[in-house]
Amino acid sequence: MSEWREIWKKAIIASKYMILNNDSSASDFESLFHEYKNDGMLYFEKGISYEILKNYPESLSNYEKATDLFPVPYWKKVAEFSIERVKAYSLDYIPHNYDGFYSLQWNAFLEVHKFINITDENRYLAISALARIDSETTVSLVNFRTVMEKELKNHFPEVVRKYGKDFCLSKALSDLKIENIDWKVLNDMDNVREEGNLAAHENEYRREYLKRTINSFIRVLEFFNNI
Repeated sequence: MSEWREIWKKAIIASKYMILNNDSSASDFESLFHEYKNDGMLYFEKGISYEILKNYPESLSNYEKATDLFPVPYWKKVAEFSIERVKAYSLDYIPHNYDGFYSLQWNAFLEVHKFINITDENRYLAISALARIDSETTVSLVNFRTVMEKELKNHFPEVVRKYGKDFCLSKALSDLKIENIDWKVLNDMDNVREEGNLAAHENEYRREYLKRTINSFIRVLEFFNNI
């Protein structure tokens, strides 16, 4: 794993505990700042945590620091978008007009950070998949499916035991119909499964369904987070 990804993964875990413990002191970030001085991703993830905790002044301050420190234009733009989003919480501020898909992508990215009850590995994989859904779409869609399957196995081990080595996600979803799960959630799961399969086996994706798939993925994660 490259150093920046290692830093990011640690920062995502720190954000989890900051949100979980409602820790406005951001104590879990202190050791990271000591180890990786002036890293933009640490300030960015800290800004996300403050935003979720609704401490908007601190969130804004950290996003601004991230914007200054990020060396890559791609992430600078993301931090700038985050600044606009925080400012928009004020009713007298009109945010910059970003295109619909960009807003969906990065608002979904924020939303996944709220899901602190899914595994650290799956939370990181989901967050990183959303971060590159625009540039590595098929890889991200496969990762959506992978995260969903792992969470399903974690929460419904009896389904795994039933099929053993012959586990099949589509059959497992059919079995979940008898678990009193909302049909809308099952439909979202099937959307994620179908688009993930297409990306994995055909290295293709249906652009017209991409927004739907992102929304389905968020609702599926919300379901697993709240079980």
